[in-house]
Amino acid sequence: MLAVTLAILSIVFLSYPAAAQSLKEIRVGSSNISVTNLVSFYARDKKFYEAEGFDAKMIVIKTEAAVAAMVTGELDYATFSTSSIEATLKGMPLRLLAVTNLYPLQGLVVRKGISSVADLRSKKMSVSSFGGATYGAALYLLRSHGLRPKDDVVVLAGGSNPARVAALKNGVVDAALLSAPEDIRAAAEGLRILLDVGTEYRLPWGGVCATQAKIRGNRAGNERFVRATLKATSAITDPQTSMK
Repeated sequence: MLAVTLAILSIVFLSYPAAAQSLKEIRVGSSNISVTNLVSFYARDKKFYEAEGFDAKMIVIKTEAAVAAMVTGELDYATFSTSSIEATLKGMPLRLLAVTNLYPLQGLVVRKGISSVADLRSKKMSVSSFGGATYGAALYLLRSHGLRPKDDVVVLAGGSNPARVAALKNGVVDAALLSAPEDIRAAAEGLRILLDVGTEYRLPWGGVCATQAKIRGNRAGNERFVRATLKATSAITDPQTSMK
């Protein structure tokens, strides 16, 4: 009996380190840390990815660089929705796997003296990076209000939300698209939210994508990754349901 007990205990304790070491490392690219891609960081921190067998490494990288890194295999996934769709339309081997937000959670924040989008003529607007979802939203907003990007409004890549807020406060730019809750904080500090981007730009915002090669090569792994991401989404939007 003692021998059997010791044998069972040896199996349990010896197998535990092996299980812990069996997590597969995946590299997930994200252009910044904001509400847009909150789900993926939440899934990592709350161990949703770990529960599916992944050791997720979140890598902050510019959108254009992330797309190239995915194609070369340096990144496994990325937290892009709009950008992955745009890349697909341009013929790149990228595909959207899941959407985490139905529309942008962003505000168009401006300096005093600007009361409409049309007032941005001959002024400067800041976005996170060129080619990203924020950049696409900026182009849409300007065009829908009769302004031509580059010709009528200078669009600049300003980096992170805090960097864009600083540029606004210092007068380097006149407007910026800021993700929540940074837009609300900026308004509390004297800037103005001119409009809620999601009321005009109704496009899926935030998600996860992969290359066609990744999708074809590891279907089971992709399903586990998407499942973890969607579980994290549910945990944020409806905690009670996620606990059932």
